[in-house]
Amino acid sequence: MRPLPLLLIAAIACKGKEDAEPPVPPGETGAEATGDSMAASPRIYRLTHDQWDRMTADLLRLDAPSGLSASFIGDTLHDGFANNGDAMLVSPELFRDYQRAAETLGAQVVADPDLYARVVPQDPREGGVAFDTTVEVESDPSVTHEVGDVSGPGWMLWSDGSLYVPVTLPTRTSYRITARMSSSDCADGVFGDAELSVDGISLGTFTTTATYADYSGEIELGSGPHTVAVTFLNDCWIEGVADRNLIVDWVRIEGAEGALGASTSGEPQARAWIQDFGGRAYRRPLTSAEVDGWYTLFAAAPALTGSGDDFADGVRFVVTGMLQSPHTLYRIEASETPDATGRIPLDDYEVASKLSFALWGTMPDDALFAVAAAGGLSTAEDVGRVAREMLEDPRADVAIDDFHAQLLQLDLTANIFKDEDDFPQFTSEYPGFMRQEAERFVDAVVWEDRGGLSELLGAEFTVVNRSLAAVYGVPGPATDDAWARATLPSGERSGILTQSWFLATHADSTTPSIIHRGVFINENVLCVGIPAPPPDVTPLPAPSTGETNRERVEAHTGEGTCGEVCHATIINPPGYALEHYDALGQWRATDNGQPVDAASSYALSDGERSWVDGVAFAKLIAGHADAHACYSTKWLSYLLGRTSAEEDDALLAPVAAASLGGSSVLDVVTSVVQSDAFRYRVDEVAP
Repeated sequence: MRPLPLLLIAAIACKGKEDAEPPVPPGETGAEATGDSMAASPRIYRLTHDQWDRMTADLLRLDAPSGLSASFIGDTLHDGFANNGDAMLVSPELFRDYQRAAETLGAQVVADPDLYARVVPQDPREGGVAFDTTVEVESDPSVTHEVGDVSGPGWMLWSDGSLYVPVTLPTRTSYRITARMSSSDCADGVFGDAELSVDGISLGTFTTTATYADYSGEIELGSGPHTVAVTFLNDCWIEGVADRNLIVDWVRIEGAEGALGASTSGEPQARAWIQDFGGRAYRRPLTSAEVDGWYTLFAAAPALTGSGDDFADGVRFVVTGMLQSPHTLYRIEASETPDATGRIPLDDYEVASKLSFALWGTMPDDALFAVAAAGGLSTAEDVGRVAREMLEDPRADVAIDDFHAQLLQLDLTANIFKDEDDFPQFTSEYPGFMRQEAERFVDAVVWEDRGGLSELLGAEFTVVNRSLAAVYGVPGPATDDAWARATLPSGERSGILTQSWFLATHADSTTPSIIHRGVFINENVLCVGIPAPPPDVTPLPAPSTGETNRERVEAHTGEGTCGEVCHATIINPPGYALEHYDALGQWRATDNGQPVDAASSYALSDGERSWVDGVAFAKLIAGHADAHACYSTKWLSYLLGRTSAEEDDALLAPVAAASLGGSSVLDVVTSVVQSDAFRYRVDEVAP
């Protein structure tokens, strides 16, 4: 959710804290959950685009994610997170995105012998070729030329003629020959024509343009030496007026489809592969009917493709199809049988998949599948033990980083801009530095210190480079490329709410925003809902001479104004607490020539609490049950992929109490995933 605009000042009906349900007191636990006391949840959860990228990389044994999801229509944020099952739909546009990506990946598997061997070990090949070489024609000494000279990154043919690229091929198969070329025209709009050939056999004639582009052809070639030629066909020269030339950047020769080698596999191997690959794609064993269905497609593929490699054709079709299956694109909780309490326990494969996407952002690995197959996720103790092991794996960085990036709205750092007259030190690099500060600080607390929310909100250090050290007025690294922990000035800073990235994000180009800061703290730190502002409110007036930022906001939204209901007691007080920090996050003692007043009070669940400045406020919140209950609730929403509900309160009470007592972030995560809310499901009831 983006920060609310500064025109949030109205007489709007606001959910006061006195209307909210008080949190369960620390230390109390709820009764054993039953179907009546558990929140209903969706049965299917579409993968986020980041999860899809990591899942397809792991499923296909790729060296790195393909990045194909970057072209997908974007995910939707719902209740602050991008993985909410109720919001993760497949639109017609996204369906086409999935289809194109599946076709691309299916073709990639059968075009790369090394990848094919990893994906389809049931079909070992011999005699295939994994050949890919690129020749820089302007610098490779083996290349010969009839005419021309070096021009920038390539070789310019300045009159009709050819350049020749010798190549030795390892085996007979189909090869793709590609030349990257551009040209100039002859003041007539006609650009260079070029022919691509191998051993005198033409692969095609191409009309190039002023922009470099790739021109390709395929041909079956035997092993041994061959010569690729690029020939300029339509030279033109008008003295003193124009000159048509052809520039060749490089020539590439690569093994194309059909380069896998000979297959001796048949139906038994195909079915074994479908069972193995399909089980990993579906994240559970396939039924015999599912294997039969996919084998029918496998067997039909050669007639539809006709590449001459029947087994590879079947693999390509099945990979392409499975990547579009709902069982692959969604995480599905198919279990339907309730226990004696009315809850539906998830089976081991469902728990494994839920754990893996929650903690690693991807599908289970082979070891986790083995745990599920052995029934090793049947109890809360089992899940807690496995979760803790998973959290010690570097892949768990995904969950910690992704959760905090969304909770703290770190994408908004990209919008940070400061007035150069007020902040001459600010440069275009600062937004990136500030996001890195937040990410590095979270990593330091969670992984290095094994800390919890109390440390996130109360730590007296941060992680800085040279520029950010200057913002805080502390010693720091000698360059902006180096980062190090820095102890912050005593009495000036305490945790994330007093760090530069948060303060600069929730400010305009010259002035800190009391309202933006207050709204964020209410919604994301204390879980107090703030309604959207009405459409007809007037903006805050410009600052007056000698008037502080607080005085300006109070005059427009404080007690006795139309914005009193929400602002005076709920939104503004947390924002007032941070008035010692300017729009860049620098500490200040005065505002507009007057002493800063950061004192205020706020009604928490146990009564009105007051403070004198931002440090006192941050430490108050860091040690209060309301913040720990909110943080635990946010983790539940993220890990379960659904909006929290009142029925979750009893399950979360011991988690929040432990967090207040000093439990680490990793402890909070472990407690949530071994709770009944994670391991069971209650059906949603249609109205």
